[in-house]
Amino acid sequence: MEWGSLNDFEQIRIVNSCFNIGFMYFESYQDGPEFLEDIAKSTIPETWKYKNKPSAINHPILKSYLENILNRLIKEDDGNNNKLIYSKDRKYVLFNTNLLDRYFHEVLIVGEAGNVNGELRIKNPFRATGPGQLRKLGFSNNNPLPPQFFDDVNEVIFQTSWEIDKDYDTFTHIIEERRDRFPNEYQDTPTEELASKFDNAINFAVALTQRNYKFIVPMYRPQDDIIQLLMPIYLKGTYAEQPDFALILTPNKELSMYEPETILPLDAAYQNARLIAKPEESWLNPDKI
Repeated sequence: MEWGSLNDFEQIRIVNSCFNIGFMYFESYQDGPEFLEDIAKSTIPETWKYKNKPSAINHPILKSYLENILNRLIKEDDGNNNKLIYSKDRKYVLFNTNLLDRYFHEVLIVGEAGNVNGELRIKNPFRATGPGQLRKLGFSNNNPLPPQFFDDVNEVIFQTSWEIDKDYDTFTHIIEERRDRFPNEYQDTPTEELASKFDNAINFAVALTQRNYKFIVPMYRPQDDIIQLLMPIYLKGTYAEQPDFALILTPNKELSMYEPETILPLDAAYQNARLIAKPEESWLNPDKI
């Protein structure tokens, strides 16, 4: 592990003691929650917290969203001043959140540009109010592009002609190693019985998706920079309530198959799905999760 210089270490210490939103941080801790509140109030009305999952901060979904949007933009940035735009003196940096405000204008965030160990850090970010403000800060270009998660719309639509690879090792991983993510009532269910319910739930979901292509929802996985799909799993076979969890499907284009990876609780599934777009399906709704 390389610690760098004493100055680098001091920078890391200072940044880590602040309120952080991914690569953004606030010198005054209270400014962080106030920033999230401002973004939440200015955007098209949307729920940014879960109904049944308490959080130490308000708008936890928005915080996760902004962290991952900026992370994606950093990966996409090619230095051509179109994803991350710098002011003429390079004191400030500007980016597009891919959100719209209540007047249908793009929500842009600007902050002081800095770095820690060669990585971008944005200090004291705030919502840009308009082009006039940005010109005063030294921006000649105030139209940063939003992130692009996919090139082909088929990447975010479940292909009903593809087979789902119900691999033995995958079922073992999900049924036995991820048993703690199943509802309490299934914790003591025999493995073979639970596997049968899980298998049937996958078949039911595919049948429903053949009649509603939006039923299986796309998600972006930041760690691997890939698009995956979220399949709702209803172990009881009834759709009157929320699904028990979501199954992650990884597309294999070469084989025209989907490879199940693992299962996620609905709150984690929603956060990953929200990066691409606000899910329209009622089963993935923070007002019910």
